Amino acid sequence: MTDNTADTTERMPPRPVIETVDLRTHFRIGRGKVLKAVDGISLSILPGRTLALVGESGSGKSTYGRTIAQLEGATSGAILLEGHDIAGARGRELRHVYERLQMVFQNPMTSLSPRFSIRRTLTEPLKLHKRGDATEREARARALLAQVGLREDFLGSYPGHMSGGQRQRIGIARALALEPKLIIADEPTASLDVSTQAQVINLMLKLQRDLDLAYLFITHDLRIARHISHDTAVMYLGKVVEKAPTASLFAAPAHPYTAGLVARRRPGEKAGLTGSVPSQIDRPAGCHFAGRCPLATDLCRREYPEMRMWQPGHIVACHRAGEIANVMPPAAPEAV
Repeated sequence: MTDNTADTTERMPPRPVIETVDLRTHFRIGRGKVLKAVDGISLSILPGRTLALVGESGSGKSTYGRTIAQLEGATSGAILLEGHDIAGARGRELRHVYERLQMVFQNPMTSLSPRFSIRRTLTEPLKLHKRGDATEREARARALLAQVGLREDFLGSYPGHMSGGQRQRIGIARALALEPKLIIADEPTASLDVSTQAQVINLMLKLQRDLDLAYLFITHDLRIARHISHDTAVMYLGKVVEKAPTASLFAAPAHPYTAGLVARRRPGEKAGLTGSVPSQIDRPAGCHFAGRCPLATDLCRREYPEMRMWQPGHIVACHRAGEIANVMPPAAPEAV
């Protein structure tokens, strides 16, 4: 009898580092009103991969990331971190969660304590999680600075004496301290100038290659999303409306909202979106984008479209998926 166990194991796909299943995060806003910031999202990220989450302000991107990181409580659904549901984690379980995932925030000036030296900023997580003695923690702090391209003499500095790019490197170093497998980066370059943005993005790409990190990269800037991500998911009013490999999504967006975002972000292109985002509390019936969509029909205004496979690996929630090319030809590829 032949033992095929090894062969079967080799053929098994890798397990996602993070997976959400029908995740919802709702907030009650007085007098029975409910804000559905995250409304039934199912996404996953494999080891060493980056999923960019894009959309206009108010789409729910940051709330989704904060819910995964347990900074917001999930209303329902599952958050599977390496196969274990962490929704509602508390105490020791939550400490284990933070050893596996960390966040990098938009503004390091507010996410880093101005009263902590860089030494304390980097050693405090190690101390809280009982990693090593004082000498080992000091050595780890020095190694972290080297990983993010900063000199050892920054250990005695304070955030207020550093540039924005240097502070964000410290934010990344702090996130790496416990050797997580997933980093949730919430608009990590939004407060930086263009040249510093490029430096931080290149650093994150290098760290991903070196450490096999998975990233959830939340951004409103599609140029950055296109450069850093393997896959891109597009959110609108709390829901994912399209997800695909990044190259496919930019080359041929199937959802009119995605096509509008892509057109609007390209230099010299006329804005691809008209109108404003509806209220998150009193959302319209049917497809929430119907009021802004050039292809909307009575069906669109009546029934919300189910997510379906458009092409292999490319899913979309749209009754008229792919027809946007008839009214909005794709723009020429941009330089990144």
